[in-house]
Amino acid sequence: MKRLLSLLLVFALVIFGLVGCAQSDGGKSTQSDVDSSDKVSVDASPKDVVTIKVGHVCAPAHPCHQSFLDFGERVEERSGGTMKVEVYPSSQLGSEREMIEMTLAGSMEIFYSGSQTLGLFCDAVNFQGLPFFFTGGKPAAREFFALYGDEIAQIFEDELDVQIVWTDNSAYGQASQGKKIVLPEDIVGVKIRTLETEMMIKTYEVLGALATPVNASEVYTALQQGTIDAATSNAILLDMMNWKEVSDYYLDSKLFVDMGVSMYTNEFFNSLTPEQQVIFTEELETFTKEYSAAFDAAELNIIDNLVASGIEVTVPNKEQYEQWIEAVQPVYTWFKEKYGEKYPELDKYIKAAQEINAKYTTE
Repeated sequence: MKRLLSLLLVFALVIFGLVGCAQSDGGKSTQSDVDSSDKVSVDASPKDVVTIKVGHVCAPAHPCHQSFLDFGERVEERSGGTMKVEVYPSSQLGSEREMIEMTLAGSMEIFYSGSQTLGLFCDAVNFQGLPFFFTGGKPAAREFFALYGDEIAQIFEDELDVQIVWTDNSAYGQASQGKKIVLPEDIVGVKIRTLETEMMIKTYEVLGALATPVNASEVYTALQQGTIDAATSNAILLDMMNWKEVSDYYLDSKLFVDMGVSMYTNEFFNSLTPEQQVIFTEELETFTKEYSAAFDAAELNIIDNLVASGIEVTVPNKEQYEQWIEAVQPVYTWFKEKYGEKYPELDKYIKAAQEINAKYTTE
């Protein structure tokens, strides 16, 4: 009897195993079911997937964020699922300083911001944060970086072991609540939000303002609660971050003009396979073109949008611009005294910017 029961048990186990194998085989994808790109995705296990975390301070509605989402879709599709992109807007991963530190430490892969923010870690490029460095606005900045962008990026690589990809950014003015700012004398004593950069803080100190570094994610509350009276902002941030809801005035001074930068480390890039490196490089280049076009489109009606929302916008005339430019000249004197000997090429960049600016007269 025991022998019979043992045989029945063995028979049942064999039948169960055959059924299980049949079910497992039925779930397989054969080569005829998928094309070559899909096959990469099917074969990739979670441990083989490269996750690329992208961090920036812009709102989800900002062209920067949407362009990075598109970048992620293209990278994932072309890599067959071996590369995954996660995009974190609105300072979700931290302040600009913190995200730079995370990128350098390998905790995130791409940091995006305005270029002068990187002066926090590489003072050799602080010159681009000088006030009115680009009096010719974005056209002048574009021409300057087309000529000198590669060698400036090399400075970043030499000092931080990172790669820099330039994109468009914008010109910064001053949004204020309660007090209208038109002339340099109007900003004296004003508590104004700045980036956490030496150049911007020094500029406002020279102008007599109370420079107050505030992360982009905290500006709305700071204006609302009166912690600050004004904020350094470009028109798109003022609109898309909803700072316009807690501002009365905007001076389109173009006090600072910088480029956008996408930064990643050589260590991260070298960790990719050759095929992944090609995909990453090509799609980041596509991101740059797409973002620049989207940013230009967003800027077309941005001032009208601000006016429609109740913001009183002032564009300085030529005489007013000249007053602002004269008021910040001590910043240039201080800058040359502090950095001129250490970085002799600074004079070359300053003179080049002046020559380029002359082509784009601001009336």
